[in-house]
Amino acid sequence: MLAVAFALDDTLAATTESVDPVALRFAEEAALDVPRALEAQRIAPRPGALRVVRELEALGVPLAILAPGPADVAQRTAELVWFAGPAVVGEHPDGVPAPAAFAALCAHFALPAECVWYVTGRADADARAACSAGLQGVFIDPAADAPEPDARGLRRVAAIGDVLELLRGPYTRSALNMRYLMRTVLDWS
Repeated sequence: MLAVAFALDDTLAATTESVDPVALRFAEEAALDVPRALEAQRIAPRPGALRVVRELEALGVPLAILAPGPADVAQRTAELVWFAGPAVVGEHPDGVPAPAAFAALCAHFALPAECVWYVTGRADADARAACSAGLQGVFIDPAADAPEPDARGLRRVAAIGDVLELLRGPYTRSALNMRYLMRTVLDWS
């Protein structure tokens, strides 16, 4: 079994400071929640992010977002990019997730650290911290050329869509292991 956690940064969504004045006026005239309309304009899914999330969901891979702040804010941000998974809150001193944050992820998934993949696009320090905590760290780096792990186990991919290819091997092994376990359990009964 494996699980994937995304950092609540620009991994799944890009943030912009520009606001469409026509859309804002429409929101005001339609008596919509203007702060929510502004927030939705400033946060947009990254190309390929929705496909990655939907394909992982279809495979039954447990998903979550690791957030530094209040869970309700993280959950609202996740919903803006159509992410239905839960937000796990963990301490981020100096902007980098603390080991306790990664432990909270593992506890949430009820999986050992080596079965949890942490994907971030903000800083390779985040992914390195995940590797130090025993997780599989993935850093989205447009300059990446090969997803082979470095000496610390950190993997770099050029785009979020490459995460699917990176997980294909471990997922297949995980699914085959689960199939073997189920067959063994059924044979015992």
